[in-house]
Amino acid sequence: MRRWTSTVLVVALSAGIWGCLSSGDPFQRALQRTDNAVESAVDALDDLDQVVLLARFNPCKCPAPDFEVRIFGRWERVLVTGEEELLEELDVLARTLDEDPGLGVFRLQGQFDGTDTFEDTGIEYELFRMVRIQPR
Repeated sequence: MRRWTSTVLVVALSAGIWGCLSSGDPFQRALQRTDNAVESAVDALDDLDQVVLLARFNPCKCPAPDFEVRIFGRWERVLVTGEEELLEELDVLARTLDEDPGLGVFRLQGQFDGTDTFEDTGIEYELFRMVRIQPR
């Protein structure tokens, strides 16, 4: 009986210590899991030839890319690259959307192409190489 009690005591103390070690801010853990899932999803998209994603022009007050794409239920800022002619067309669209934000979202066709550093902040963002701007 004594051996059984000692074993139960050791297991209970171990579980208590393990519980204390694994505790932390649940919000931070959930945020980290979400970030990991988005990273994994973007990595999986790197293997696809092309995708069509909802996009929006959404400049912010801090230095960051002006465009976001909707990926796996969340808006992510991306650096949009592509042929010069397409980038000019995107610039015209951005100016139109800046004047009338009610125009909303549009679609970009292209593929993820690694990451690059945003020159103003040194923060890395996903590169989205667009091949076509699709009408809304």
